[in-house]
Amino acid sequence: LAGALSAGLIEARDRLALPAFALPAVVEALALKATTSFLDGDLFTSMVRFLGDAHGSFGLSACCSLDRSVTCIASRGQAMCLSFNAEVGAVLWGSESATQMVPLVTSKPYAMPDAHDVEQGPGRRDGVLRCTHRHDLDESGGEVIEIAIFPDMAVRTSAEIAARASAQLSPAELGGLDRVTSRFQPFADSSPSLCLRVFRHGEEVDPGMVPQPTFMHSESLISLDSDMVDAPPPRPGPGSDVVAADLEDIPRVLGLIRADWKDENGRNRRTAAEFLRLLQEQQRTRAHDSSGRLEVDVLVTGVEASLWIGEQFASDLQTLFPALRVVPISANKIVGVLSNTRGAAPMAGFAF
Repeated sequence: LAGALSAGLIEARDRLALPAFALPAVVEALALKATTSFLDGDLFTSMVRFLGDAHGSFGLSACCSLDRSVTCIASRGQAMCLSFNAEVGAVLWGSESATQMVPLVTSKPYAMPDAHDVEQGPGRRDGVLRCTHRHDLDESGGEVIEIAIFPDMAVRTSAEIAARASAQLSPAELGGLDRVTSRFQPFADSSPSLCLRVFRHGEEVDPGMVPQPTFMHSESLISLDSDMVDAPPPRPGPGSDVVAADLEDIPRVLGLIRADWKDENGRNRRTAAEFLRLLQEQQRTRAHDSSGRLEVDVLVTGVEASLWIGEQFASDLQTLFPALRVVPISANKIVGVLSNTRGAAPMAGFAF
């Protein structure tokens, strides 16, 4: 196809005496680019190229569903996650993962659970389907995901292989985005077929397609039945006073917090122990430093009420570890300072 288009352009050049097309190599390159863009310039490819060149002061995210049965989501420097239900092939996406813990379908009227029963977790209530897995897009380098629903994945793949063969285009000519070999089904039993393609940008790793084993790894596709995932908060019954229910729930929440801190193997105790170890190690390292040192050891940030609590914590920490430099600062000030910088700022989760 590219050869035929190239021959037609050369013939038009000779007939119309167009000086811009004096070299056949230029004509061939133009024909190949036009053919490639026509055959494989789909939504996914366009989104990958867009995210590779786009910049945003506070990161950026994009979502497009112009193609039939296809949605593309891209994000860099902004939180974005996808939640899946393997049984029905459902996909929810958004910046707040907690909002995706909603019931999907039910075979009978939904009975409101006990307001204190929050330990059941996702997908564990009779008659209610919830998302079973979650994937967080890479905020640092950027990531693009194509979500496609096909009646039959095998038929679609065969048609794409035939189109690729007729065009005689290699993956290299398509910028490495091989639409046939890179698409996969995360859940083989879903019907209709839920298919994904994932491209990951980044500075620490070479940009490229994410294969299915990498995407399906437990560090990438998180099981929502895991103990590391917090269950959604309890919901009051119909017509209940939401504020009053929250106030009445405070003693139960405080009890859970106290119980968790008593557990030696709990996440809070383990995190606190590791944090203390790092502070003690830094204290020993800084013991003989000069008092005029400007380097910050611990940065505490927050806004309004949380900033006030952070300031008290920073003051206590400074008293306990006098050799360290502990600095509390408003999150708004941090954003203002970082917005005037250029280059990557991964510690804030943004790319400028």
